[in-house]
Amino acid sequence: LGSGAGFPAIVLAILLPEKSLTLCERMARRVNFLRSAIVKLGLENAEVMAVSAEDVKERYDAVTSRAFHSLKDSYPIMRPLLRDGGAIMLYKGMMKTIRSEIEETEKAYGVSLTYKIDNIRVPFLDEERNLLTIL
Repeated sequence: LGSGAGFPAIVLAILLPEKSLTLCERMARRVNFLRSAIVKLGLENAEVMAVSAEDVKERYDAVTSRAFHSLKDSYPIMRPLLRDGGAIMLYKGMMKTIRSEIEETEKAYGVSLTYKIDNIRVPFLDEERNLLTIL
C-alpha cells in the first residue's frame, strides 16, 4: 500500500518472480512511474491499482508498506485486505517506537496482536530499521 517509488513492491517482484504482486497507489504521477518501472524491468508478476487502499476489495496473502500511515491508522485499513492466515509486513524504524505503536493500536481497537519484529541491516544507513510482521 502506498507504493510510491516502488519499495518494497518492485524489489519483491524482482526477488519473487513466482509470486503475483499488486501495488496500490492513489497518486497519478506515482502510478505512472510504477507502471513504467514495471514495464522497463520486465516484471510480468506485478500490476498497479490506481486506487486508495480503502477502496480495494480484493484479499491478499500479505500486505506491505514502508511509510503508509502509523500502525494505529493503517491497521483498520490493512486488516480487511488479508486472506485467512495472511500477514501485514511493515518496514519500520526504532524498536521503542514500534512497541509504542503496537500498544496504541491494541488499546484503540481492543485487540491483542500476534506479531514478530526482525532487525534489518540496511547498507549505507546507520539507523535502526525493523520489519514488523503482524500475523
